[in-house]
Amino acid sequence: MRARHAWILATALLLAVPEGVQAVELVVHADNPVQSLSAGEARRIFLGEQSFWRGTARPSEPIRPALRGGAEGQVLVHLGIRTNEFVSRWMRLVFSGQAVSPHQAESDRAVLEYVAANLSAIGLVEEFTPTPGVKAIPITD
Repeated sequence: MRARHAWILATALLLAVPEGVQAVELVVHADNPVQSLSAGEARRIFLGEQSFWRGTARPSEPIRPALRGGAEGQVLVHLGIRTNEFVSRWMRLVFSGQAVSPHQAESDRAVLEYVAANLSAIGLVEEFTPTPGVKAIPITD
């Protein structure tokens, strides 16, 4: 199972960033007290360097990043992450048993549904549609 997730992650991460990548939104569960994240914090979360929410009621629950499958380039472009850095970091975490690979959904809508169902999740979507249980948070500099 772990090998399958790693293969899916590696395959998706090697896809090129699509032309005309648009702005993205960070989304979290509506009950998550986080109101914004700095670009550095978001970068650390999506690289797996920050595994737990700070200053929340549930600090022991690991953060679960969620992305639309094949859309990882959004993370790279908007958070200043190099492709090889992203791939090698997650492969190392997954294969060493330190983390589970980011959740990959089929659509932005599926990312929003995943975040609504998981208090510790954070998602990155191109199109934020108001969804019960989810809020968009700004990336600050």
